[in-house]
Amino acid sequence: MSEWFEWNSLANPILRHEQWSLKDPCMCFDGGWFYVFCSAFYDDDRSRLLGLRTRDFKDFERLFLWGDGREGWCSPNLTRRDETWVLTYQSWDGRAMYHPQESKALFYATSSDLQNWDTHHPLAAGLTRGVRSIDPVIAFAGDDVYLLWKYRQTPQMATAKALDSQKWTLLGEPFEYWLENGQFLQLEGRWRLWGTSDGRTEPNSNSKSVRHPQYLVSMAGRGDRNADWMDWGPWLRQRFPTQAGFNEHECANAGFLADWRQRDGHYYAIFCARTDGAGEKNMGFTLGLSRSTDLANWQFPG
Repeated sequence: MSEWFEWNSLANPILRHEQWSLKDPCMCFDGGWFYVFCSAFYDDDRSRLLGLRTRDFKDFERLFLWGDGREGWCSPNLTRRDETWVLTYQSWDGRAMYHPQESKALFYATSSDLQNWDTHHPLAAGLTRGVRSIDPVIAFAGDDVYLLWKYRQTPQMATAKALDSQKWTLLGEPFEYWLENGQFLQLEGRWRLWGTSDGRTEPNSNSKSVRHPQYLVSMAGRGDRNADWMDWGPWLRQRFPTQAGFNEHECANAGFLADWRQRDGHYYAIFCARTDGAGEKNMGFTLGLSRSTDLANWQFPG
């Protein structure tokens, strides 16, 4: 199968910025363009949400840069239902530190073309207002929508009949492990969850040996019952290469998985990485690209 873009002409990082730290990417391919959305962090730990598109992962065109940093828009995740794209994300709203009852931590935006967006709709505010809530990810299953997010340091699952519902039902903690920057997707007819964890999910592992590794976990059921969304396993750690000067400190953090096997037989992952971990917690990140045929072992371009 012929390649649809010049993979071997690329090199990580595929995207960096002199003034911003780039994190939490997600991506899709539509109408001949690759669309990339990510967090853009400044050195004061404030963030904006950045939208880009490219045909070759070399030259990028900016679509938007939401906010002035004070809202703290970040951590986007992309989902599609029929002809509507949904971008979920969070806000580091400064008011949360002083007036928690006013904070609306999780949001979503919708678009039909990935360029023009209806933005900043509160997401499950009744469950998250006033408490640190980050990294929202959604899945549409039948007539229901499911939401996974990180509540303080604990993953939580909830369900409703619509994204704009005021009546979300909290299902609880779906697994005992720490997880963030999740992503729901269906592969071979089964629901999967892709996300960043801390290594404790792997037997006899040293969680400090690999910082923020990626995992893929499968749903035990079919997803047509609420109980299915609370039953996941086993956890499969993804093996990404280490490249000098690119990802020696955090190898592949906050990634997003794209199933593009129909194009060239590969899964693709976009992720953030850094070599120097001495700075601020959100600083020093660039974006990388990797691909795999088996969802276990990954290769870098070049």
